[in-house]
Amino acid sequence: MTQDDRTRIFVISMRESLDRRAAFAERANDAPVPWHFFDAQTEAMTGLVYDDAAAKVIRARSLTKAEIGCYASHYALWTQLLDDAGAEQYVVLEDDVIIDWNFLKRIAQVDFGRSGIDYLRLYCLRPGSFVVRKYRYLENRHLIQLMDPAYGTQGYVITRGGARRLIPRCNRIVRPIDSQLDRYWDHGIPNLCLFPFPIIEQFVSSTIGNLRSVAEEQAPGTRIERKLRWTRDQVERAAWRMTRSFSEFRDACDFVPEGRQASQSR
Repeated sequence: MTQDDRTRIFVISMRESLDRRAAFAERANDAPVPWHFFDAQTEAMTGLVYDDAAAKVIRARSLTKAEIGCYASHYALWTQLLDDAGAEQYVVLEDDVIIDWNFLKRIAQVDFGRSGIDYLRLYCLRPGSFVVRKYRYLENRHLIQLMDPAYGTQGYVITRGGARRLIPRCNRIVRPIDSQLDRYWDHGIPNLCLFPFPIIEQFVSSTIGNLRSVAEEQAPGTRIERKLRWTRDQVERAAWRMTRSFSEFRDACDFVPEGRQASQSR
């Protein structure tokens, strides 16, 4: 069995979104690798708990039904991966993306778990600070580590080991799933990404992540608690960045010190 056979590709999509599914299938008509639609969840599943009180403190509002469903959809795929004896990793996509399918085939050939990479973004929404971990890691794509919130779950690779680590740290819904995944200092998985991105987001109206509700009025005590939580997050993130050694994936990723990157690029 090749690594291609150990990699499965799923596209999260609402079952009733026939037009979106048809549009995605048309774009993927000549895809060189097999892929499957995964029916999006509409509510928290077994094993997930939505904590509305905590969400109101953290986000200053309740999460929308769409946000809860989106969170549950990704979580459901992680749990499925652990039960999928034939797969070592999933490529998870949303149905509003345009994909470089030939490069995705290349991704499917890589055993990311063996490389020490349990979670790898293929796209993000927000620019921020990053560190180059490997110049030309895959062909002309570089492996970077995102240090700031990046947002978006349009596409990523997750290994069986990554799912095993994320599930117990993400089984309580208090924020949108992309914000939860950005919290590397909390769940302990580096926020790695390929750049340039092998996928891009297509502008379409969302059926899973509709516009988020306006922040609710909060009591003074709640605002104070929210500020304390924010401050704690900043301290924990700074501590993680100062004390966490990157040696665990320097060797696995054939890490190139930044001082050598300029010479390699010539």
